[in-house]
Amino acid sequence: MGVNGSAIRAVDTGGRAVVRLSGSAWSAPPASPAAGAEPAGTGPASGALAPDRAAALFVRQAGGALPRPEPAAVQRLVRLCGHLPSVLGLAAALLRADPRRTVSGLADDLGSARDRFPGLDGAALAVAAVLDLSYRDLPASRRRLLRYLGLHPGPDFDVPAAAALGNLTLLHARRSLADLRERQLLIESGGRYRFPDLVADHVHRLAAEEPVVVRDAALERLRDCDSRARARRTSGESTTNQH
Repeated sequence: MGVNGSAIRAVDTGGRAVVRLSGSAWSAPPASPAAGAEPAGTGPASGALAPDRAAALFVRQAGGALPRPEPAAVQRLVRLCGHLPSVLGLAAALLRADPRRTVSGLADDLGSARDRFPGLDGAALAVAAVLDLSYRDLPASRRRLLRYLGLHPGPDFDVPAAAALGNLTLLHARRSLADLRERQLLIESGGRYRFPDLVADHVHRLAAEEPVVVRDAALERLRDCDSRARARRTSGESTTNQH
């Protein structure tokens, strides 16, 4: 998910393939041969499906974004995704995000993304390529917010925290989070958001690459936001106790 995407080197550390990208470290667990799989976009790249099941899953997730039947292109795409449910979910989200994109065009784009990682293969290559493409596909403002969200110290966050980190209005933050959720780069539950496991490590590394002054300013805005929220809660509790 580095901006220029040029791979420097690939290594293997404790069974995890890691590629270095312009100072970024990407890692992905190897594919598991175990049957069954985690829901797309919510877990690590494990549990590769049989080709026909992978194709059916992708078609189902793409839904109305499939403008016409492209069975050969679908088979090619799911092969490039390593038949991994989480990777297929991100690929389907890319198709849904751009009505002009065809399955064959997405497969071409994913193939080009894979070329940026000559030191990887298998599941690690599938993960790196789809995350690289997902990140590049975002508008610049969404890429910026995604990096800033990676600075949040907790396991999840709400709209005010996202607005503070990104220096956005609540409305802009809410719309941006909804877009990132639709692209399967975020998971929302009960008004709080978190990164899918497949995405989290990469976003945190992107955040760590931001200049120190930028990181400090974003975290200071977050602290101010938390302080205001605590003050409002304290004031509300005091008013309730008085009654």
